Amino acid sequence: MKVQVLVTKYDLLTQEVETLAKGQGSFHDSVLTYYELENPAIKHEITFLEDKVYLRRKAEIESEVELIRGEIGCSKVHSPYGTMELESVLHTYEKGESDYLIEYSIRSDNEVLSHQKIVFELTKD
Repeated sequence: MKVQVLVTKYDLLTQEVETLAKGQGSFHDSVLTYYELENPAIKHEITFLEDKVYLRRKAEIESEVELIRGEIGCSKVHSPYGTMELESVLHTYEKGESDYLIEYSIRSDNEVLSHQKIVFELTKD
């Protein structure tokens, strides 16, 4: 189904807020697909399952983040120089009627490299 998508990122380390996407996307079988606002060549696929969320960013440098309720997940960044693997931690996962909220952090050796909240607002097109 085609949807209008508004994706907002709240960086909880720097307190910055950024609109990542605003426009048309699609939502089929629990998978949201959209393109970045500032760089429309970059595709995102977000899979919302009961206790898991998978974030995939498809570009020259690709990333995959596996977020699992109550468990340590894996974040992978694939570049021409190789693959880097980090730990991911899902802090909050909420599903509403037309929105999703996730809060997660990325860690390396117990050091928090990124801590963000992302809100996905969807309306039928």
